[in-house]
Amino acid sequence: MNPSITLPLFDQSGMPAEVSESVSLQYLESLSRKLNSSLELNTVVDVLAEGMRDLLGAARGALFLLDNSSGLVTCQRAWGVSSEYTRKIEAQYRSLPGGELLTERFIIVEDAAADSRYLALYEDVKREGLRAMLLVGLRYQDEAAGALAAYFDTPRQFSQTELYLAQTLANQAIVAIKNAQLYQSAQQRMADLEALQHVSLQLASSLDLQGLIESIIDNISILIHPSAAHLFLYDEQTGEFTLGAARRDTGVREPIVATVRANGITARAVKQRQPIVINDAPNHPLYGKNATLSVRDWGVQAIAAFPLIRPSGVMGVFTVSYIQPYEITPSIVRITSLLADQAAVALENARLFAMEAERRRLADALRGLASSVSSSLDFDQAALTILEHLQRALGFDSASIFSFARDRFRIAAFLHRDGREAPLFGEMERSK
Repeated sequence: MNPSITLPLFDQSGMPAEVSESVSLQYLESLSRKLNSSLELNTVVDVLAEGMRDLLGAARGALFLLDNSSGLVTCQRAWGVSSEYTRKIEAQYRSLPGGELLTERFIIVEDAAADSRYLALYEDVKREGLRAMLLVGLRYQDEAAGALAAYFDTPRQFSQTELYLAQTLANQAIVAIKNAQLYQSAQQRMADLEALQHVSLQLASSLDLQGLIESIIDNISILIHPSAAHLFLYDEQTGEFTLGAARRDTGVREPIVATVRANGITARAVKQRQPIVINDAPNHPLYGKNATLSVRDWGVQAIAAFPLIRPSGVMGVFTVSYIQPYEITPSIVRITSLLADQAAVALENARLFAMEAERRRLADALRGLASSVSSSLDFDQAALTILEHLQRALGFDSASIFSFARDRFRIAAFLHRDGREAPLFGEMERSK
């Protein structure tokens, strides 16, 4: 028995003559209708597993899908094999026989125990109890899209009929899968837009700066579910960052990091004035072996920073991080960038409102001061009145007003927040 055979895909017209005798064409039609009648990905995969069992006798299998934008393969669903096994396949698929599926081939493994190419996974295959495998490449619009794996408990050979049926099932399945993914993507986009609209209305209705900052962090957590989110306010004049708010996925408002590294992702987002995404943090210079011990101990797997930009400048930066392997996709970046734009507008409005409120408060204090002082003819009393108004306006701890006459200074008025008496000072000559 040849333990491993690689064959080219069948042509559309290459149906073996015995197919019609061994398999009901009505069943194939019924299976095709089931695959294409649902736009729910889980339902499509359920039907796919049913077809593999009925057509190939495979009670165990897995569906691996390729993300062409990132080049990563993920196991969409596995049945009858452990997640530990599929994770190893995800990590090593390019060096395994299944990696050849990216070049329009399907792989027959008649006996995995005798296949030298499976030495790296021999213990895993043995532990799973796998002996024979049929791996069928999935292609969509002439591009590799993943692989369909059928697993068997005993060594076996595969007939031309089984190979044709496996390919037919794979061809129908990938169309149904892509349709379901497109529908799922459209549904998610609609949900994101509705959530963004809700967030926009909520942010636009608040002019309380600290409440607004916490609302931004809360909505980020709801929208994209990070392990932690931080928002740092930025002062362009001083170049300094101030922690505005933080939230972990447990709901605790405790920051993981309270300061910004000079050359970290937050500072870089300000300099570049655009989002920065790191999906493989352990192998990135900012978070890998070259990072500080505290950063490595953080254990971040994926992180992104989004600057809050207005024509007046950068208002701040919020970061989202994940401590489990996670892909921050372009769609996540797009919706989060829209949220960052809305947050920047809201922050600018809140700051302008706070500045205007402060100007009005000071103007009212000065008007009150002028009115009170003008009604008093006693200098010391007028001086004390001035301090009382200034204390309400400026919030100082203590202040004094000195009078000067006949080349000498004296304390005309003194005011302390806790009401204590003026220090002993007496009079002092100008020369002193």
